[in-house]
Amino acid sequence: MKKKTGIYIHIPFCKSKCVYCDFLSARPEDEDQIKRYISSLVEEIREKAERIPAALKTVDSVFFGGGTPTLLDAGELIFILEELKKGFYITEDAEITIECNPGMSGMRHCPESEAAEKPEGNTKRAQQEYFEKIRAAGVNRISFGLQSALDSELKVLGRIHRFQDLKDTFAAARVAGFNNINTDIISAIPGQTVESFRETLKRVTEFEPEHISCYSLILEEGTRLFEHLEEFPPLPDEDAEREMYHLAREVLKEKGYEQYEISNFCRRVTKPEESGLYGSPKAGNDNPYGNNTGCHHRVGDGENRKQGFVQESNVDYRCRHNLGYWDRAVYFGFGAGAAGFDGKVRYKNISDTEEYIKKAGSKEDISQREVLTREDAMAEFMFLGLRKTDGVSEKDFYDSFGVTMESVYGDILKEQVKQGLVEKTTGGYALTGKGTDVSNSVMAEYLL
Repeated sequence: MKKKTGIYIHIPFCKSKCVYCDFLSARPEDEDQIKRYISSLVEEIREKAERIPAALKTVDSVFFGGGTPTLLDAGELIFILEELKKGFYITEDAEITIECNPGMSGMRHCPESEAAEKPEGNTKRAQQEYFEKIRAAGVNRISFGLQSALDSELKVLGRIHRFQDLKDTFAAARVAGFNNINTDIISAIPGQTVESFRETLKRVTEFEPEHISCYSLILEEGTRLFEHLEEFPPLPDEDAEREMYHLAREVLKEKGYEQYEISNFCRRVTKPEESGLYGSPKAGNDNPYGNNTGCHHRVGDGENRKQGFVQESNVDYRCRHNLGYWDRAVYFGFGAGAAGFDGKVRYKNISDTEEYIKKAGSKEDISQREVLTREDAMAEFMFLGLRKTDGVSEKDFYDSFGVTMESVYGDILKEQVKQGLVEKTTGGYALTGKGTDVSNSVMAEYLL
């Protein structure tokens, strides 16, 4: 049986660097650097595809991350995607995600000032056309990096968009036929309060995205925020940060979102199964932001349902690609700084963009590798799996390692259950609410 594989593509370019960001990203030196990068990226894809075993080339998730992938022209993204299809079998139902900064899709050749001054003009139409092109090419999921719905907090973070940009870009994506949209938000921003975070949750849920990722801000060495923290408003204290997290869980549950991982929430809804009734925008929609525009579970209601032409089934909006990370599935990373995992070895490409361009284009070795020991793999199984609300499966552990979970981690599990940090489930173990609050320390105990 062929295993399903994920693919990650890294695009290291941004219009500007946010103050908190430690990802590999920078403003491109010039147009030529972007073109040279794409050329080397495609060369890496071709070269690795020739060496990867056929059993690992069936792909059910592709993720374009960055950086800002939508800084590339639609034609450039489509070219990369077509190269992937030549070297791998991308399944018909593959989840293909692209990260997007609000207001900047298809705007590489448009100055920020023009984008700000003409939100209703050419800029908005350009974004609409951009989304239509990549949707037609097979991209079916967008992840918007909103971070906050308050312009004052966006300014603190060094974001170049404003909340109005999300409104416009979100609406454009819906009309273009995107019915699986994620929105990223951040808590514990300098100067943020519990009430201002509540306002972000309120505004974001009004858009009805299918998925919401809610992360707590981490101070990373080397970022402007870390190096010049005294220049920013004070960070929320630990109690406020914990209250924000609890508030997110409470509000999102009330709004119909199911938490499936420590920081991730999604809708579990029904959709019509009748062919042709979903996947394209529904004309005459009164709400250009809500998920009834081109959205699976709303299109085809009414008369079709009355006549029995439509059957319903659950739609799973969990991020398939990220679930692969937490389940230790095989995935291949392409691009500067991209990481991958073949089931036994983890690797990471060199992080210098210019060095990557030179070496990947000449087929030189561009990766650092780590061969996992059996103990490493078991520890990963536990601390990655426990991030999911479903927790870890005893059967899967035994199938993977030939020993029981209790024989390796019995003492730790027993103590954590006693402390109320972990609970026994039908087929394994999962974090409790208390354990989730201190998840880092809980998971650290599984490192052998």
